[in-house]
Amino acid sequence: MKISFVLELRLRLGSPIRLTEEVEASARWAKTKLAENPNQRLALVIPTLGERRQETYRIIRKILNPGAVGLALNAELGFFDLSGNIPEQDPIIGSALTVLDLFGIDGGFNEFSRWLRSPFFVDNLNQLSQRGVLESRLRLRMEVKLKFLDAFERGGLSEHLRSVDPELASLLEGAVKLITDVRNRSVPSDWVQIWERLLRQLRWQQQRLYPQGLARWESALSEFVQLTPVLGEITAQVAIKELRRILVGQTRTGPLPVHGLFLLQRLEDVGFGYNGIWATGLTDSYWPIPANPNPILPLMLQNSHGMPLASPGAALEYSNRITRRLLRLAPETILSWSSMSDEESAEPSPLILPYREISNVDLLCKYSRLQQPKALKRNSLEVIRDDAPPIQGKRIFGGSYTLDMQSKCPFRAFFEGRLGALAPEKIIVGLSPMQRGIAIHRAMELLFDQKPSQSELENWTKNEREVKVASSVEQALGTVFGKTRTILKNMFESEYRRMEMILNKFIEAELKRSSFEVSEIEAKIFFEIGGLKIDFKIDRLDILGADNNNIEVVIIDYKTGTGSSPSPSNWFKGEPRDIQLPLYALAVKGDVGGVVVARLTPDKARYSGYWQPKDAFPGRLQKLPEKTTWNTQLSVWQTQIEQLVQEYAQGDSRLFENDLDKAKKTFAPLTRVYEQMALAKLLVNGSSNDL
Repeated sequence: MKISFVLELRLRLGSPIRLTEEVEASARWAKTKLAENPNQRLALVIPTLGERRQETYRIIRKILNPGAVGLALNAELGFFDLSGNIPEQDPIIGSALTVLDLFGIDGGFNEFSRWLRSPFFVDNLNQLSQRGVLESRLRLRMEVKLKFLDAFERGGLSEHLRSVDPELASLLEGAVKLITDVRNRSVPSDWVQIWERLLRQLRWQQQRLYPQGLARWESALSEFVQLTPVLGEITAQVAIKELRRILVGQTRTGPLPVHGLFLLQRLEDVGFGYNGIWATGLTDSYWPIPANPNPILPLMLQNSHGMPLASPGAALEYSNRITRRLLRLAPETILSWSSMSDEESAEPSPLILPYREISNVDLLCKYSRLQQPKALKRNSLEVIRDDAPPIQGKRIFGGSYTLDMQSKCPFRAFFEGRLGALAPEKIIVGLSPMQRGIAIHRAMELLFDQKPSQSELENWTKNEREVKVASSVEQALGTVFGKTRTILKNMFESEYRRMEMILNKFIEAELKRSSFEVSEIEAKIFFEIGGLKIDFKIDRLDILGADNNNIEVVIIDYKTGTGSSPSPSNWFKGEPRDIQLPLYALAVKGDVGGVVVARLTPDKARYSGYWQPKDAFPGRLQKLPEKTTWNTQLSVWQTQIEQLVQEYAQGDSRLFENDLDKAKKTFAPLTRVYEQMALAKLLVNGSSNDL
């Protein structure tokens, strides 16, 4: 981040700084200043305060009161928004509004998810943990596609909850009954009574840790009740909307603080009496302020009378005047800009370029009267090594996926396979990739449950084929949709047609193969390798060459999405990747003649992999490495996978530089990948391949 300063100081350029980091830097500056002298008045100007108020409050509160973050401590916020808005919506109010939204006509899984994970409706942390696990598992069910009341009353959610958590189901049944017994329209005073009964039914914990929040909540309800003679009977949606309006419009009561940090949105609003001013966001796109002539009056008339902002020249002069004024208002003024804004690069305003520059680190050191911290010096960096412990027991959980992830990102394999830390399923419109995969695999299992040979497939009449395909798709989707099928009728029919096309295309592709016979469907395999046991299911095993007694087994794995499909070329590299099918080849008893990926899409079924004989499949045949036979390749896989097993058993938790994406996104807080990337740049003797 570039910082222009009125004193004789200069900036050292670093990596691109984003807007949030700019706000963090200004908050740390304020914290340092106030720690030296609590009686100071500091002004912080943030142009984006209007649209990013909650995010800004969160950042500043974390810096000024780190002990209050996530620990439910009642601490002073340490800053005041001069726009009059109260910093942050109190968590206790947010929990109450979540309930009102959940039991409204538009309440869905997002609201149900927030309620399940809320600490304000449980008696202890163990209960909160159990509900968190339940929430993650519900994401795999079709009920999450429905509105909450539909899912609970007609979609099978109540039955499912009764089977897994009867106490929770009883609470929700009472709340649903309370809401369904309510008339569609009621006066505000009645709505308040209904909301209070609803919150009591769900055991809302009005914790003493949030007295200000509870006071605001009661004040808002009181003000809402006073609207009874004005609004008359209104719907629940209108009632909640009016309550939110009251809450948003609330302002802090009491006198304006004399000291502390004050937030403003416009440079023009900064007045006298501040000991320090920090103006953020001074990029060339924001400052100087663009021309903004009055759209009603003639432009020539505005220019002739010198109206402010009537022309680019007038806007530039206005901005120059404000900048010069800002520098006279306080003994110390900082003008900063972030080099990254909304994923786009930004340049500093030309109006701040004449001033001296200083780095953020030097600025904080100056105010705290400290030298540059030793931790920032490369030659004095202390690294504490804390390796993961070896595996306990003799089993690898997660099947082939765990070893496959070990080959790409050992750290993530440790979190998922050893600790069970899985990313929650994303809620999307329609079936998720996982749900589609489950449905397709189930349909394939039903279609080939009689283990037909290729000749038997050829002998199916058109009617027989249609019946078998329709029955397989019907049962498979019925398993996924359950009671939601009626409510999600259009989605069911759309997925039905899609799966019907996939199965028919696959049958056509199967008829183009050389002679085969289906041997096993969804074969359960229990395999021991490298001293550890692992179990998994293989989609399908076929027998080739039955006609000439040269019997070989070929392994077929269905893939329903391009993103999840392995690349057969990765099987034959020095470093193992996509090792699922090579592992299967080692685990299957008998003469394995090939490992094949069958990619299933509505337009075409495609085969890829390695097989023998060469004409066994129509598709892309992967060649073996030069001077390598199939038996030799199996031995290579044996050695490579045994090595992976040993690394996993020993607690190997590296991050590979070429596969860092696996450690990012949801897993970044656990893998601390960004911190390790920065650390790797500082370590002189760091490995080039792993961190």
